[in-house]
Amino acid sequence: MPISEDIYPVQLSPASWAQYLSTDFQPVDLLMDPKLLLQKLSDAEQQRRDLISRLGDLKGNQQNIPALQAKADAARAAYTVSALDSVKVGLV
Repeated sequence: MPISEDIYPVQLSPASWAQYLSTDFQPVDLLMDPKLLLQKLSDAEQQRRDLISRLGDLKGNQQNIPALQAKADAARAAYTVSALDSVKVGLV
């Protein structure tokens, strides 16, 4: 072994990573019509774009939780005051 080469230890995780490798490729796929393959590719790309768009929509829909909590607390307090006032009116 040449002196100029450095060897670094590598720890792969999980140790059985090769068992998780898989492919949906079958040799018979090579016999498919090229137009059909292009259509399948186009469909997969469109599905990917749709999923990325949905993910962006979900990430972009961030709410200001403290502000919403403050509004909910204010509404709950107003309801409590209104309910107590209506009870007081009913007792008189």
